[in-house]
Amino acid sequence: MITNEQIETFVAQAHRYGNAGLMMCSSGNLSWRIGEEVLLSGTGSWVPNLTKEKVAVCNIATGALVSGVRASMESTFHLGIMRIREDVNVVLHFQSEYATAVACMTKKPESFNVSAEIPIHVG
Repeated sequence: MITNEQIETFVAQAHRYGNAGLMMCSSGNLSWRIGEEVLLSGTGSWVPNLTKEKVAVCNIATGALVSGVRASMESTFHLGIMRIREDVNVVLHFQSEYATAVACMTKKPESFNVSAEIPIHVG
């Protein structure tokens, strides 16, 4: 059973990542495995400003919402990692401020001359 103290710790860590400048606005999501459940940033939430009311609790095996708001649309990504990698307890994913700015552009450049995005696992 997820405790209020664990949710408060999750929210505090979300603010820590935001204060470190890792993400801005809604350009990322955070999850934390606790037993058979996971805390996830909720849909429409901004990790740097996350509140307890915007935290979802889901079952890792089924993805079913246990309590809280609906999980972020990227929750399947987080849950998939946790199902496959039992040694992973936290997933933080985000896009750089530049990638976020480009994604928000209405008229995108035709050539970026950049490398393809690849998944990286640390640890």
